[in-house]
Amino acid sequence: MSWNYRIIFHDIAPESWFGLHEVYYSADGSIKSWTEEPISFGVDSDEGLGGIHDALMRAIHDVERHPILNESELEKSIR
Repeated sequence: MSWNYRIIFHDIAPESWFGLHEVYYSADGSIKSWTEEPISFGVDSDEGLGGIHDALMRAIHDVERHPILNESELEKSIR
């Protein structure tokens, strides 16, 4: 299973907002699931600051390559 970082526009009431999530894909490339809560970047003691730098760079790369997803459309496609 592959994954990447994607911005999800949470367009379901009561409030609209954007969050950065990990999105997971099935073998056929369709979206299988995503993290319920937006991701946060922390420093793992084993990876050090290089780990957070790498994660941030990957997030930037993914966000630049992939369009924003709408939560309402994701909910429909997963059902």
